[in-house]
Parts: sequence; structure tokens; C-alpha cells
Amino acid sequence: MAGYDKRQHPHILKFCSDEHTAAITGYGGDPWVRTPSLDRLAAGGVRFDRCYGNNPVCVPGRYSMLTGRLPREIGTPMFRDILPLESQTYMRYFAQHGYMTACVGKMHFHGPEQMYGWMLRPYGDMEVYDHSRMPGYGLGQDVTGQIGFGKTHDYNAYGGMMPFMIKTAGAGEHGFMQFDRLVTESARVHLRDHFEYLIHTRYAGARPLLFEVSFKTPHWPFICPKALFDYYRAIVPPPRLPVTEDLPPALARKAERESADCTEDQVLNARAAYYGLVEWMDRQIGLVLNVLDEMGLTDEFVIMYGADHGENAGERGMWGKSTFYDESVRVPMILAGPGLPAGRTVSAACSLIDVFPTLTDLAGLPPPQGIRGESLLPLLEDDTPVERTVFSELFGGQESFMAMRGGVKYVCYQDGSKQLFDLGGDPHETVNLAGTPEYAAIQKDLHTALQQLPAPWRNQHPDWRMQTVF
Repeated sequence: MAGYDKRQHPHILKFCSDEHTAAITGYGGDPWVRTPSLDRLAAGGVRFDRCYGNNPVCVPGRYSMLTGRLPREIGTPMFRDILPLESQTYMRYFAQHGYMTACVGKMHFHGPEQMYGWMLRPYGDMEVYDHSRMPGYGLGQDVTGQIGFGKTHDYNAYGGMMPFMIKTAGAGEHGFMQFDRLVTESARVHLRDHFEYLIHTRYAGARPLLFEVSFKTPHWPFICPKALFDYYRAIVPPPRLPVTEDLPPALARKAERESADCTEDQVLNARAAYYGLVEWMDRQIGLVLNVLDEMGLTDEFVIMYGADHGENAGERGMWGKSTFYDESVRVPMILAGPGLPAGRTVSAACSLIDVFPTLTDLAGLPPPQGIRGESLLPLLEDDTPVERTVFSELFGGQESFMAMRGGVKYVCYQDGSKQLFDLGGDPHETVNLAGTPEYAAIQKDLHTALQQLPAPWRNQHPDWRMQTVF
């Protein structure tokens, strides 16, 4: 790229969080959470209210976002899979087309390769090989994240890892917060470095910048600063949706396992801490945005915010992710910056595989080839929702698959269970319309769309095709 034209090739700042459900945002209408930084971005840009993760688990979902392809297509359907080294990622594509690419924080790359197209990672990941070595997460570790010190816990004594997280929820500090605090400080330093030439002078200059800031919060443990915990503990209500008898067997087992013997007070503690973590993460975003304001560069940046998946937060007795209910699979997505409309809401369905082509579209780069995702920018040209078909998939012993079009979501499970929800009239997904005559045609279309996806495979064993429900 000969010279930097900020009109044609703007700087891009991309924020990513972990386990942030789209509904728990101020701009999204939640009456309790405080997210002024995200609200600012949404008010000055475009929010995509029906954006979905392509896998409601961290690693395969993130790899889809990076490559614009489904996990089954890149051979990473499972949590511990390694992204093929030759994968075309958006950061590699940007580097090939003249951008400076840099990232601080969580990428969740399993294995020795930790770049995949990033030219700089001034502050890297806390999880390279194994969660069990991470403070605040691993079996037998102190949830307060004392970096290997302090008392230990046996998850089995609490009924499992997730019941442990719920029963020990409250006020305090843990390793993920410590990590994100350093991510924020590193991001602030690197932004100044790129434009004020403090350290890496030979990398800056005429190159436009693609810079990603990726947080670990608001992922559990459900522990947040005391002031935030006390604030939300006084106002956040219990889950809206109870466990019901019509849950598919896999989800019924999940609800039973994750809510085992948890009291109402413990559930409220966990929900309050999750809200507190969302606000705490929003503050970190604000601190990074302040640097752009201080340097007078805000108007030269396109800013994207999104998450890898959501959090069930006790709804239907479930916590964490790994479901296709909106709490788990729908994610926040905001675009703001020069040339983008302010205060616009897009209701058309989209997904994280659309991030790659959207970023290249925003940057004025040639559209990438060989990917499944589509740019989100055409959705801004007309208020009429474009009926894309959005896919999400879950592997690992509880195979299930989602296809969604026009606000109708269809899910089929390995045991033959099926769900179909019309979110237009049933936003909380309480009425299963699968098998009803009036929805037979759309159910058949969505099932056929799932059947027509390529067979999933794992890159470690290219000749071994995984089982699906079809």
C-alpha cells in the first residue's frame, strides 16, 4: 500500500470480549446494566441486533470469526482443535494488503503458533495450551487467581465446575480481571506507540493500523469488584425463565448438572457478579477509547465491538454457553466510525463469519475469496432485512445444529429432538413450533440447508469425517 489514505483505508480498532450475551447491554435495553462505552459506540454507529456466533464455544467460534468459515470447513469443530497453520485469517489478509496488524489480549490459539497474521502481539495470551494452568480456572486452583498460590478447591465437592462457580460467586478479584487490566494498559501504550513512534518506529509511519483488543471478561468466575457486586446484587432479579419439562434431553442434563443444589441466593450472587463483570469490561473499553480521544484520532478509526458467544446466566437453569438459545449464541455487534450512519439498528440476521469480509470492506481492500461470510455493509443500504441463512453448530458428544432465517430459528439435536422458534412473536423462545403445520415449510427449508453443508472434518485427521445428526 503506497502511502496511507485515511478515507480509503481507515485505521481499524476491533474489540472482542468473551462470553458477553447481547441482551445485557444498556443500548440493548437491559434496565440494570451500565455500559456507557458500548452505549456511546452504538449511539454513534450501527448495532446489529441479530448477530450470532457460529459455534457457542470459545475456540471454534473464534476461529470461524477469524477465517470467515464454519468450524466444519476449517477442521476446528472442537474446543481443543488447532487452527491449520495455512489458514487465511483477516489479520493475515490485512498484512498482505499493506496494513500494520497488532493485537493485545486473548486470541485462544491452541498450539505453538500464536500469530496467524498478527505482526505484533505486545501483550499475548494467558491460555496457550491448557486451561488447567490458568489462574482462577483450573481444577483445584484458587478461584481468586493468586497465580498458583492460596488455598485450593475440589470442584467435585461442589457438584462440578459450574456449580462451584455459582456457589463461590461474589465480590473480589480473579486472574481474568488481572489479565484484562494488563490488556487495557498494553492497548493504551501501543496505540500511542503507533502514532507517536515511541518504540516501533519502523513499523508505523504510512501504514494504516488494524488493532485488536481482546478481553477475557465477562467470562466466569462470577467474581467482580465489591462496589459493582454490591450495586448489582441489590437490583438484578433472578432468571426470567425456569427449567421446563420440554427441554431437549441434552439441555435437561446440562441444567441439572449446572444448577445442582444451588440456592436462590447463590444464583443471584452469580448473576450480580456477571453484571458487574460486564460493566467492568465496558470500563476497560472506555479507557482504550480515551486514548484515541486524547490524541485527536477518534474520527480516523472504524471501531468494531463483538463477542465470541454469550452466557446463559441461569436462564432455564443453565450457565455458561453451549446452547442455541439467544442468551448463549447471540452476541453484541457494533460498528462505528467515519462514513457509517449514527444510531442505526439492523435487524437482519448475521453471524461472526461476516466479520472478515466486513473488515475488508470497511478498509477498502479487495473482497476475500473462498470464505462463507458476507460483508455487513450492504445491510446498511436498506432498512428491509435481508434474509440470510445463519448457521451455528456444536460438536463434542452432544452434536446439535442451528439454522436461522428471517427471525425463525431451527435447532436439531443428535437424539432426534427438534426446536423451532419464531423470535418475532416469541423473543424468549418459550414456544417450540417444530412439527406444527404452519411452520412446516420453513422447518423443511432450514433442515435442508443444514443437510447441504459440507461434512465436518478435523484437521488433525483429514480423512476422518465426523458424525452428524443427518
